[in-house]
Amino acid sequence: MQRYGLLCFELLSETSFRCPLTQILRKKKAYIGRNAYLCSMINSLTLHFLSRIRDEHFEGRVFLCPQCFVCVDMIYGEREIMDPHQPYRVDQDVVCRVHTGSITYTMNLVDYTAHAGETFLIPSGTIVEMQERSADYAIDACSFPPRALDSVQLLSPSREDDDILCQFFEVLWMKANAQPFHVESVDRIHAAMQAHLADIRHESEKQPLSPPRASSRREEVLRQFIALVWKHSKQQRTLGFYADQLHLAPHYLGDMIKALSGQTVKQWVNRAVVQEVKLRLRYTHKSFAEIADELNFPNPSFFAKFFKRETCFTPTEYRQRWQ
Repeated sequence: MQRYGLLCFELLSETSFRCPLTQILRKKKAYIGRNAYLCSMINSLTLHFLSRIRDEHFEGRVFLCPQCFVCVDMIYGEREIMDPHQPYRVDQDVVCRVHTGSITYTMNLVDYTAHAGETFLIPSGTIVEMQERSADYAIDACSFPPRALDSVQLLSPSREDDDILCQFFEVLWMKANAQPFHVESVDRIHAAMQAHLADIRHESEKQPLSPPRASSRREEVLRQFIALVWKHSKQQRTLGFYADQLHLAPHYLGDMIKALSGQTVKQWVNRAVVQEVKLRLRYTHKSFAEIADELNFPNPSFFAKFFKRETCFTPTEYRQRWQ
């Protein structure tokens, strides 16, 4: 069995579910040390996910390897795998099929709701926050190395196509547990699943999502503005910058954004900056000075005051609570 295959099965074996994650990683340190790609894959969401699957209330089947993670019939149970209203950055392309119930995510500052039988395609780099879910919510999910996805998409496949997608997850699960583990088989199943998803995308009535579909020029401006904020807010915070990008007068843009969204331009920008700060506080060991510099704050003191004002936590308090 190849080294990373052995690591996957031992790390996520049934007997390991209730072991502390630090204990699991300590036991497998030799393997992890020799597998840089796996180390890089254990990102903010994956690491948090692994730390929760050992909980006694967790139900579902999970597999992690250097190529992907796969979870089938994942049910949250009494505890959440993802903490509600906390940001996670997706470091690989993700397919997320809603098995039962419904879920609302905020992705790159925009709210999306999916119901049973619908599938999210989430590109690498997306910042995801879970907002609401139904009591019977469960998902199947799989990641792929970053490829061609450039925006969040929501697919509503036919019953037949959804059944086929469900079967792909089952086959991936079976191959993940086959011994010996064959990376080539996983790659081929991945490729076939992606081809099937491409067919669904082509036939689906729901094209690359701008939810909801813009019905006016003003709503299209709002969509473009939110996309610009998500892209540039780490460095650009002024109304003038976004007005210039959209070729609009600053006061006109400000009034429009407030009227359409109920939030000011400043509130949108601050919301995006807070997400970036939270990700760095929670999933890195960077100093406050480093974070302040990366996010274009004039100094660490200004950064700390900003974060306290927006979240009611100091950076230290937030890191101690969530890291």
